Amino acid sequence: DKPEDSGIDAWCKKVPYPVIDKWYRQDLTQKISYHKDHGEGFDGFHVGDTRGCGGLGLLIDGKLVTADVYKEAEILWSGPDVAEFRTIYQYPLKVNKKPVFEYRVTKLRKGSRFSEINSIFTHEPSARSRGKKPIKNFPYEVAIGLTTQDKAAKTETDTEHGFISVYSPFPGGDLGTAVLVNPAKMVRTYELPATDKERNNRQLMVVIRPTDDAGVSYRTGFAWAADSEITTHEQWLEYLRKTP
Repeated sequence: DKPEDSGIDAWCKKVPYPVIDKWYRQDLTQKISYHKDHGEGFDGFHVGDTRGCGGLGLLIDGKLVTADVYKEAEILWSGPDVAEFRTIYQYPLKVNKKPVFEYRVTKLRKGSRFSEINSIFTHEPSARSRGKKPIKNFPYEVAIGLTTQDKAAKTETDTEHGFISVYSPFPGGDLGTAVLVNPAKMVRTYELPATDKERNNRQLMVVIRPTDDAGVSYRTGFAWAADSEITTHEQWLEYLRKTP
């Protein structure tokens, strides 16, 4: 097994301006690691082979089946206020004797704590998503997950407002993560036990039904107490309940 697959990472920062290009450049040219906090934040979130912060998989006979790392990626839009990109994943299974691909479009708006994710499942491996034909009568439910970062992490499910949440002790300040879905699409939630040696990284999963055109839409995001905006578990849950 590979140490990483299609889970989603979370880069924690304390400042209101974009930092990823700077952190990558400093890591490559000055050997300043973005895995350590040098004042603006850092990448300290553990994903490994878990769903991380809002990665998804297919639920087949009670088992979570995930894709490997993306096969293709394309930047669709990169502006001062919005970033949008497409990633393509292949699943280790077939439907109607044909391979299954996921076409995912992720949008992140400047100032928002949440990425907007829209995916469709198709048989077509083409890099062009326009006119992509979804798999008819897609037979599987989709499970979206959050990974705890510590044994003491607290998990929460809110079916009324349509979210799951994890609140974990984390370097520099507690970390809240969440997945927001249409409450009408929620089927159930469940938890996967930790498989890491320290038993820190269990997973809270929410199961949703794809649309008739084999699509799923949801949001995922986080809040790090070190940015001084949301600093307690109660504030995080209240923020989620008030998020439209």
